[in-house]
Parts: sequence; structure tokens; C-alpha cells
Amino acid sequence: MKKINILILSAFAFLLTSCETNDPLRDLSTLGKQAPNVYFLPIDPVADANSEIQCEIEYWTVGDDIRNQSLWDKVYLTEDFEIELKNVDYTFKNSFDTLYRDKEMYKEYEFDFTDWTPDKNAYIFKAKYLVGGAFAKKTYKQNNTSIESFVQLFSDKTVKLFYYSLITNKSVLKEIVVDNNATVNDETFNSWYDTNGMTSEGYNAAFAALSQIGLKNLIGNKYKKTETYKIYLSFKITNGFDEENESSSRSFKVK
Repeated sequence: MKKINILILSAFAFLLTSCETNDPLRDLSTLGKQAPNVYFLPIDPVADANSEIQCEIEYWTVGDDIRNQSLWDKVYLTEDFEIELKNVDYTFKNSFDTLYRDKEMYKEYEFDFTDWTPDKNAYIFKAKYLVGGAFAKKTYKQNNTSIESFVQLFSDKTVKLFYYSLITNKSVLKEIVVDNNATVNDETFNSWYDTNGMTSEGYNAAFAALSQIGLKNLIGNKYKKTETYKIYLSFKITNGFDEENESSSRSFKVK
């Protein structure tokens, strides 16, 4: 009997210890503090500049206190080049995507209890996003842009990539720097290469030779650059627990 009592007391002590480390009420309280669920409904993939995008967001959260709700945007720029070289049978075609403007808050909104929609069992919020006229698609070509203005549209990055495309085409490079512009002679040109191809010293020399000739003297009579903007929208909610969540992004191109 004494042995049985000891076992009962040991089991009771174990239960007390377990209750202290796994308090179900405390766990429920922890579960109650959670980030809101936010869903940004799909939008049209293309929009006109100076138009309004209709945004609809569904969200749900624990508790009835919404401390902040806001719409955010991020802008990317795609640059498409198509350039015929001067006196060389070669056309440069390439596309570059760059971050034009990092994520910024577009607008902050007041919370309204009447956004609650019983059928959805969620808050439904509708907002409008004005697409700026500066994001309209632009095309620069020989019939609307001078060669002097066109070369100003090149960033340092696109200049390097343009030169790289010429350097990696040996016959085109030779035609440019030896035959057409006499920037270097055959002996110097051949010294840029070994049995494995162009050396690093040769690459630097070729880049310097193209820089000496300059963009204006490399571009022929037909050239074009198209700039297209793509805007990403997202929606953030902060609830009464100061728990923030952000929806997945929805994007559209501006035409």
C-alpha cells in the first residue's frame, strides 16, 4: 500500500509540473495574438497612364481593432533596345529590367467597421490607385529623337552591356575597331586573344577602344528604345496586437 501511495503522489506531482509548463489558457492567449490575413484580389494586368486602378482587399484578424491599413507601390522599368550599327551588319537587341522606385506607401486609410461583410466573414476594403502620367510607355527612335539625345538615354549599365555584346563577337569587333575606325591595327587586335580566347587585358583594351569611338559613332541610322513601367501594389494591415501583415503583390504594366 505504501508503494502505491508513493506512485500516486509522484504522478500527481508530474501533472502539476506539466500544467505549469503547458498552461492551456496561456497557450490560447498566445494563439489569439496573430497577424491578420490579407488577400489582394486580382487586377487587370494592363492599365492606361492617368487612369484609376480599382483595388479590392479582403482581410480578417483576431479582435476588432485595426490600427493601420495602407496601400503600397513599387515600380520597375523595362528598357528594350534595338540598334543597327554603323557600317556593320549587326543589330543589337536587348532588354533590361531595373528597379525604378522601391516600395513606398501610396496612401493610408481610416478603419471603418462598416467594411465588415458577413457573407465573406471578412472585411472588404476598396481603394483607388491613380496611375501617374509619367509612367506612360515611351518609344524613342530615329524619327522622333536625335542621335545626340538618344545616346543620353543610356545608363552606365546599358553602355557596358552594349559594349560587352560587341566585344564577345570577334568579327564584329574587328570590323569596328580595325576596319571602320582604325582605332587599333591588326597586330594589336590579335594581341587581345590567346589560345583560350580573349584575355582579361584584351577585354579592357577592347572596352577602351569602343569608349574612344563613342556611342554616337557606333549607332547607325536605325535605332529604338522603348521604356515600359510595371507597378506592383500590396496592402498592409496592422491589428490591435501591433501584428502586421502584407498581402501578396498584384502587378500591371502601364501602356
